[in-house]
Amino acid sequence: MSRDLLMDISRALEERSYREKDAALLDYLRSQGDEIKLRTKLSEVSHIHDSIVLDDLIRIGVNAESFAAFSLLPLVRVAWSDGEVADSERDAILKAAEGDGIQHASASYQLLEGWLDAGPETGLLDAWRNYARALARELDETSLAAVRHTILARARRIAQAAGGILGIGNRISKNEELSLLDVDHALDKSKELL
Repeated sequence: MSRDLLMDISRALEERSYREKDAALLDYLRSQGDEIKLRTKLSEVSHIHDSIVLDDLIRIGVNAESFAAFSLLPLVRVAWSDGEVADSERDAILKAAEGDGIQHASASYQLLEGWLDAGPETGLLDAWRNYARALARELDETSLAAVRHTILARARRIAQAAGGILGIGNRISKNEELSLLDVDHALDKSKELL
């Protein structure tokens, strides 16, 4: 898969997720460059500190903003899997975003709030799956494992944020578990997806 195609998929994910009124904010996010800043921001957002993995992500066109959207969309999907977003799930996702350095007034934060309010559109979820599959094809096993671990661990924490009865029992619903499996499968490097 060519780097251009992966970058096109990344741009499609970003563009699909931003409303027309946010076009100026999207241009601003894209205009940020400088490889050192890029690596630092990507590390902060992804919680990946291995320079080889970060270099692999940068090499194939991933930046902090696209990774933020890439990694936060599964959290939103898991939160919406039961048909509504519980307050505890919403709070956990927004706290995760802030922990990733996504500022409250930023375009990424506003985008995330919109997803939490209305849910992500099916087309956006399809774009995310395509992006994840393309990423899986491009990364080596070690780098892919680091990305998979980061995204699934965060999504599982969101699923556990609501559920159970009085905090007892299985805190992850069947629908949430299915959403987690779908996220995991999208990041699969199996020959079927190549």
